[in-house]
Amino acid sequence: MLIVIRINDNNKIVSLWLSGEESHTGVLPEEIRNTCNAYRTRKYMIAVFRSGEDDLYGNTIAMLKHNRQLAAENEMKQV
Repeated sequence: MLIVIRINDNNKIVSLWLSGEESHTGVLPEEIRNTCNAYRTRKYMIAVFRSGEDDLYGNTIAMLKHNRQLAAENEMKQV
């Protein structure tokens, strides 16, 4: 099991990075859930990053294009 937990107290963010094995089970171990819940009660944002098998480059390009289109549409609405 490989789970990396990063806690950023300045921004109140807890990041969990799951390896492929944990990503596929879809279930976090109880100790990790308890840790997340403890930080959640302290008003921290919990971010879970799961390893995947999709094309990272292609998906990133698609996301950037989509975000750029949304930004252009929002800009046109303000004119």
